[in-house]
Amino acid sequence: MLLIALFLATCFLAYSNGANDNFKGVASLYGCRAASYRTAITWATITTFAGSIASIFLAEALLKKFSGKGLVPDTLVGSEQFLLAVALGAAITVILATLLGFGHAPDNVAHAVTLVAGILFTVFWIVGMMNTVNFLDGLDGLAGGVAAIAALFLGLWAWHMAGSGYVTRDEQNVILPLILCGALLGFLVYNWAPARVFMGDSGAMFIGFALGALSIFGPVKLGTALLLLIVPIVDVAWAIVRRLLGRRSFASGDKHHIYHRMLELGMSRRSVVLAFYALCIALGVLDLLLVKKQKLAADAVVAVLAAAGAVALEVRGRRAEARTRRPRADYHVPTTKR
Repeated sequence: MLLIALFLATCFLAYSNGANDNFKGVASLYGCRAASYRTAITWATITTFAGSIASIFLAEALLKKFSGKGLVPDTLVGSEQFLLAVALGAAITVILATLLGFGHAPDNVAHAVTLVAGILFTVFWIVGMMNTVNFLDGLDGLAGGVAAIAALFLGLWAWHMAGSGYVTRDEQNVILPLILCGALLGFLVYNWAPARVFMGDSGAMFIGFALGALSIFGPVKLGTALLLLIVPIVDVAWAIVRRLLGRRSFASGDKHHIYHRMLELGMSRRSVVLAFYALCIALGVLDLLLVKKQKLAADAVVAVLAAAGAVALEVRGRRAEARTRRPRADYHVPTTKR
């Protein structure tokens, strides 16, 4: 059944790419009049189909050979310096692409100040989003499902804004978030508990980068991403504060995240994951109904409630841990004299 599904998907991919006049170098056959329009499309379909079939058999071997394993020592991969360097590099890439796209320097002090502030915020936002998804990846299906919901509502918000005249419905602001959502849903099939495939640090940071970049491109999607992911963002902020107060690295793992504390309440792992899904969907629907100023107010209210909930769960968890560590009193059975 899986082979049939892969075959049909391959046929669809070949047809859809082959029907595109801009399909890589094959379009030049028609452009230079070396082949007719129908012949060029036929060649495009055949080459796409052949490449897709080959990838089915070669993908596993290629992944093993070009996975990059061994390029960086294992002791460095999990360090906070390495993770921060990767996140900063991704953020700087977005900034350079944006600046080079402008093609001109700021013409006055006000524009220069705005540009510097925008650069600093972009670095902070993308690094924060990458760490948010990475910290959220603690239960099977949690990070992938929440990210898929966030990507879906980013696309729906861009579609909603298209009706206001900001963008057209066929632009990348709508399409790219929906593509990310579809990819995450496909991954979620194998990541749902009990998980057979895991995203790891690299996958989590890529997803965070994608969400961070998509939310600052296009019309007013930053507030949408902030509202959808406000609970994980508050969890990351609280985790960093908690670890710094305990004189530990902010990248060191622990069992004190919000979802861990929810497990201590007696909820099952799937119940915790579904609760996060329901909360994200509810916030996404709320986001579609709000305008800019209302959205900022909603962000503030949800952030305060999430912070209060995180602190309450932390206090309850610490009290429970203190009770379990408390030494039990020795009980002696009284003896009777004869």
